[in-house]
Amino acid sequence: MSIQKNQEYIVDIIDNGFEGEGIAKIDNFTIFIPETIKGEKVRVLIVKVLSSHGFGKVIEILEKSQARQDVDCNTYKRCGGCNLRHVKYEETLKMKQNAVQSLVNKTLKNKLQIKETVGMENPLHYRNKAQYPIGINKKGEPVIGVFANRTHEVIPIDNCLIQNKKSEEIAKFIIEFIKEKYNINDEIVIDKFGKPHFLRTKDSFNISHSGNYVVIAVSRFNIGIDIQRMEKNNQLVAERNFHQNECTYINEGEDENVKTQRFYEVWTVKEAYLKNVGIGLRKPLNSFEVNFAEGKAKIMDNPGYEILQMKLDERYIMSVCADIRDKELNIEEVAF
Repeated sequence: MSIQKNQEYIVDIIDNGFEGEGIAKIDNFTIFIPETIKGEKVRVLIVKVLSSHGFGKVIEILEKSQARQDVDCNTYKRCGGCNLRHVKYEETLKMKQNAVQSLVNKTLKNKLQIKETVGMENPLHYRNKAQYPIGINKKGEPVIGVFANRTHEVIPIDNCLIQNKKSEEIAKFIIEFIKEKYNINDEIVIDKFGKPHFLRTKDSFNISHSGNYVVIAVSRFNIGIDIQRMEKNNQLVAERNFHQNECTYINEGEDENVKTQRFYEVWTVKEAYLKNVGIGLRKPLNSFEVNFAEGKAKIMDNPGYEILQMKLDERYIMSVCADIRDKELNIEEVAF
């Protein structure tokens, strides 16, 4: 039988894949079907066919698994943030155990038995990192939320069940602050390197967070900002990723505290610079040098940037990489 796109089939889900998608076979041809569970019988529509496998979409669930539950999120089917809310939590732990077991069995001659996955007491609002896209809806109103699955359409979410509640409050506060403070009412889009920017206005912004701080830099020119909590002098990271002269600068510190501060001085300037130019870590960290010879950080062989660096308290250090045409750099603390 030749599997055809836009044709319907009735299939048995024989397993679940690494991301939780159901796996079926049609004449030994593998079909991946999201939102299905091992043991179910479903009617599917084939939406894509490749040489080795295909993809299907559920039309009807003919026989449900006992592990299936009602979805508790209104945007689950459109959102690309999570993909197992239709499965009981206890079953998702077994699925994760089986995924690891399968990977181990493929690579080891002497098979190992993977222990059961350790679950959470409360599997809600557990994420400790947040990245929110921002856009304009069809009414021209600003929205903040998550990207729809496999698109750049922003799905507004008032209450994400896996995101930390405080993260949601901070995200909404940040975008409102930017728009009100600088009178900007524009859509925020993501470029091919993952950098957010306004669609129509020339203003540029950048955001960073660490521990207790969220920092924002706004400019008429490209700008980058980075903040880090100074925890330890990671010598191995420096040796593997920094320029040789930067490693020398760090190691010449008179004690471990100074070496630690110097490590984060270099690290935050590099991050801020890469965020300014907008290509992130696609540019190797050791391909350019941050120099502190004159008591102030500067990017060697690239005089077009101004570096502002400061400690917010004894534990945090922040660096801003601005265009040299920025004649004035102002810092404002906003209570939240």
